[in-house]
Amino acid sequence: MNRKKCIVLLFLILIPSFASCKGILIEICGIDGSGKTTLARGLQKKFKEEKFTSVVLKPSHGEDSFYPFLNTIRKMSEDDPNLKTSIAGFIDCYFSLYLLTQKEAIEKELEQNDFVILDRYICSHRACQMAFGKQTDSFDAAFRNLPQADFVFLLSLPASVAVERITLRGNAKETYENETFLTKLQSIFLDWDFTSEKGLLLHKSSMTPPDVLVQEVFESIKNSSAF
Repeated sequence: MNRKKCIVLLFLILIPSFASCKGILIEICGIDGSGKTTLARGLQKKFKEEKFTSVVLKPSHGEDSFYPFLNTIRKMSEDDPNLKTSIAGFIDCYFSLYLLTQKEAIEKELEQNDFVILDRYICSHRACQMAFGKQTDSFDAAFRNLPQADFVFLLSLPASVAVERITLRGNAKETYENETFLTKLQSIFLDWDFTSEKGLLLHKSSMTPPDVLVQEVFESIKNSSAF
């Protein structure tokens, strides 16, 4: 076999290996005001410093332009109990279906980057649905077809501190951004065994200084077998 044929054969053998390579998927979850976005941005900056490519996505957030309508119908359900079940079901379906539509975008970014950082993903979505009193099993089979996280970082802090942070943002608060709901959601996050269906779960305190937290999370990833 001549040299050119050897090179072509070697290239063809290596193609599957290159094709199967993908980035590491990181989910950051926690209640509103816990610092998910701050950590995501800090990690992205750290990865860049370490010569890795990364991107931050918010696959379960929904469209910003849709939020005023969602808040309006939430208030309608408070004024008219007869609408509560229908409206809650509609909101549940909207966010679940929106999350499912992000599959292709996440897979594309995994092919193009070393790390894909998800500011809220499947764990966050399911915990929120549980806090709202919704069943989480209707979309579970579909969610298993989404790219699964290699790491899940759970950020926690007192709900009262979270509310203070949310207030300091200066933006109009969502109807659910109150201490009662956030306390309930935090309890679900802390009690729920995510590791039964997710990658490595690491619990971090949001009271840790942001730069220190970024370094801790980076070291956790760097020292893992997935790195």
